[in-house]
Amino acid sequence: MVEPLGVSASIVTLVGTAFTIAKTLHDFIKRLRHAPQDLLALSNEVSELSLILTSINHASSTSSHTATSQALTECLQSARQDLHDLDAFTKRLVISRTPAKNCVDRLAWARHKKEAVALQSRLRDSRLSLSVLLGASSV
Repeated sequence: MVEPLGVSASIVTLVGTAFTIAKTLHDFIKRLRHAPQDLLALSNEVSELSLILTSINHASSTSSHTATSQALTECLQSARQDLHDLDAFTKRLVISRTPAKNCVDRLAWARHKKEAVALQSRLRDSRLSLSVLLGASSV
């Protein structure tokens, strides 16, 4: 059985990670003129995942449903991996890492567009799974 405190700690960590990556991705997109739709969709997916994680964090602090704790832990681990993969992906696209200016390699974006679409799909799946678990735990 998974301890509620461990799940809560995982949620808090993941919420922080999601917000950090969402901000990084938002800044990344701001630096791109006319960001591709796929990149904007990816940013939206991260923002929506952040909202779900915030809701789960709130729900887990007010409830102690252990029936869904194992499934929640697995979904959180999957979401964490997806966010770390997204972070690594965006870092590969930045060719200049000075704090004032991140230059984005548009050729790298074109080469790795399929990877971005796959990441978006994985993030969507994680978000939907977490939404279902959130709904199940509030019943």
